[in-house]
Amino acid sequence: MTAVAEVGRRVPRLPSAPLVAALHQARVTRGVTWDRLLSAWQLRAYYLAKAEGEVTPYMVRQLCAAIGRDPREVYGSGLPEEAAAVPGWVAVVADQHLPSPPLVEAIEARVRRVVAGLVPLTDRRTARGEAVRAVFGEAGALLKAFQRARRCGWVTLGAAEALCDHFGWHPYQLWGETYDAAAMAGVPAGFDVWEGVA
Repeated sequence: MTAVAEVGRRVPRLPSAPLVAALHQARVTRGVTWDRLLSAWQLRAYYLAKAEGEVTPYMVRQLCAAIGRDPREVYGSGLPEEAAAVPGWVAVVADQHLPSPPLVEAIEARVRRVVAGLVPLTDRRTARGEAVRAVFGEAGALLKAFQRARRCGWVTLGAAEALCDHFGWHPYQLWGETYDAAAMAGVPAGFDVWEGVA
């Protein structure tokens, strides 16, 4: 089925305050800058939502997906029925996969640098274990995600973004346009993501 944007139809709007608060909380919790938390177009959407005080259901879904939150969790009982009226082609971002080698290689390079500094002090096997603990810290879930990505050869978009956040990278640095394609999977060619927003 081909999705066509309806011209002249007023796009339903939601108050942006709960979404803005959730995005701010995610940034503070993860300890990252805005440009590491959100992609360029997501960041622009955030600033527009904050400035205008309202946001479309489509952008609520997209920005909630970017931080791994369910819109119903963010808005609670304040989420009106029309918020579910988003096009059926909108991708569930967390279900998208990326090839894991670029991520695995980047993390292994980070681990190797730490190992190189530890080898003069201990044996290589012990050094590697300490290096892995050093680069992942207390983020046990991220370590498991990394190990799964290394084993499977692929990584979910959500895990890729979380791991990149942890190491201070943007996914585009590792995957380039492959990341953009995954993040926008399902969107019809030529569709304007700003339709009804600006």
